[in-house]
Amino acid sequence: MKQVPSDLLLGGVLAAVGVLMLLLNLGLFGAADQMIWAVLFGACGVAFLSVVAQDRARWWALIPGMTLLSLGLLVALAAFAPTFAASWGVMLFFGGMGLGFAAIFMLRPERWWTLIPTGTMLTLAVVAGFAERLAGPMAGVVLFGGLALTFGLVAVIPAKRPRRWALFPAGGLLALGLLILANNTVMFATVGPALLILGGLALLYRAFRRDERGQYEDTPVSQPH
Repeated sequence: MKQVPSDLLLGGVLAAVGVLMLLLNLGLFGAADQMIWAVLFGACGVAFLSVVAQDRARWWALIPGMTLLSLGLLVALAAFAPTFAASWGVMLFFGGMGLGFAAIFMLRPERWWTLIPTGTMLTLAVVAGFAERLAGPMAGVVLFGGLALTFGLVAVIPAKRPRRWALFPAGGLLALGLLILANNTVMFATVGPALLILGGLALLYRAFRRDERGQYEDTPVSQPH
């Protein structure tokens, strides 16, 4: 099957979208305008995804493709299922965006940076979808916990060049999540300080070990006469 050039495909879709937008602005669709917008966003999303399907080197098209497709789904849900859209629409939108970045990583693992927006968007999706079900500070705990997990994955996924730097934001975000939890639960009234004590002792142990190794390395070796 002959492939359609991506420029021709996107150009045709954008021109068609422009015509439909003009007709929408003229009020020719009446009450159906919301559904037309959903179709427009969805068609643009499919057009970008088809670009990637034909040429994987244009992986970048996954980002606008999944974003527009998710936006079209959100608009359609708002038109036909407003109650469901109010509860889960934003979750589906952020989730779709996250899946777009995840698809880039699956397609091109060397684009490891896509893991960061993937984890961020999926975390926001969970927080948005369960905001009313997460009691009080638990939304913050889930947010910081999800971001910490994201940077943790960046650090541990095999790579030619280690990305241990990602452990620092992962640890900081995890600590923020634990502090939020510590200030709002009875359990962490004792567990929180215990974790801080253990962390401090681990750092002290590491510092003493480093000093001992330094002393051994600085000790001069006597030369035979």
